[in-house]
Amino acid sequence: MENVDRVGLDWDLIYVGRKRLQVKQPERWVEGVSNLVHPDYSYWTLGYALSLQGAKRLLGARALGKMLPVDEYLPVMFNKHPREEYMAQFEQRDLLAFSVEPLLLFPTHYTGEPGYFSDTETSTIWDDEATTTDWDRQNTQRSSKQDGQGRPMPPGIAKEGGGVPSPSSASNQRDEL
Repeated sequence: MENVDRVGLDWDLIYVGRKRLQVKQPERWVEGVSNLVHPDYSYWTLGYALSLQGAKRLLGARALGKMLPVDEYLPVMFNKHPREEYMAQFEQRDLLAFSVEPLLLFPTHYTGEPGYFSDTETSTIWDDEATTTDWDRQNTQRSSKQDGQGRPMPPGIAKEGGGVPSPSSASNQRDEL
C-alpha cells in the first residue's frame, strides 16, 4: 500500500488472492508500482482490499437483485468478464481494480487434490420450480403468495384467493405464532 500511496494511485479494489483465468498473456504491470498488475478475468476471490469509493460503486450498481456470485460480479464491474450477457446487466463498469503480484493468499487445496472440497465448483444452475426441495421456495419472487406490490408474503399471512390481508387480521395471525 505504500507504493500505491507513493504514486497516488486511484483504486477501488486490490486483489490479494485470486485465481487467474487468463494465462495466455501476462497481465500488464501498473506503471510506477513494482508489485501491482491490472487483473484480467479472475475467480476465487480469496481476499481483497476495497476502498470506500469502490464499495459505493459496487453497491450503486444494485447487484443484490441480480444474484450474481462475487467471482462473476467483480470482473464485470472492472469490465473484464468474457460473457456479454453478464456485462449487459450493468451499465457502469468502471471499478478501478488491481492485483498484487505475486499473490499473498492461496487456497489450501486446489481442484482435484486430496482434501479438496467445493459446494460450488461442480454445481449446476437450478431452474426447476416444479421440483420440491427442502427449501420449498414459498418465499421467492416466483411464489404465487405475493402482496399487492409483487413482494413475497410471510407463511400463513396470504389470504385465500390472493391479495393483502387487513392489518388487523395479519396482527392476529402473528399473535397466534
